[in-house]
Amino acid sequence: MKMSLLSTLSSMVLIHVLLLSDLLFVVLGYLIMKVKKLEREKRLDAIVDRNLNKNYNIQEVEMMIQVALLCTQASPENRPAMSEVVRMLEGEGLAERWEEWQHVEVTRMQEYERLQRRFDWGEDSVYNQDAIELSGGR
Repeated sequence: MKMSLLSTLSSMVLIHVLLLSDLLFVVLGYLIMKVKKLEREKRLDAIVDRNLNKNYNIQEVEMMIQVALLCTQASPENRPAMSEVVRMLEGEGLAERWEEWQHVEVTRMQEYERLQRRFDWGEDSVYNQDAIELSGGR
């Protein structure tokens, strides 16, 4: 059965959309991880637009970054509602929510590192083995 040109083009467009969405997911994930790292290291000035020439309140930047990170959690159920975001930006409840998230984030990072060590291919990996000559056909 031959596919029509329209069907083929539709399939190609769908594949490209899926590839682009996967790429976007990876890029966004990288950016979020980078911001988390800069926040942990208290290097928030690296996130702020240089055109502001240090003309900003670093506490406000920290608050906005914390709220943004709370809003980018993988699970929608864990993200704050918009009304909660507004309250946090007004200075209500951010400290408690941030502390709770930090605890969850530390646990998640520890689990990730544990799994990474568990599946870390060392020198005894099958990928690092010398080739051996097998016996002939049977």
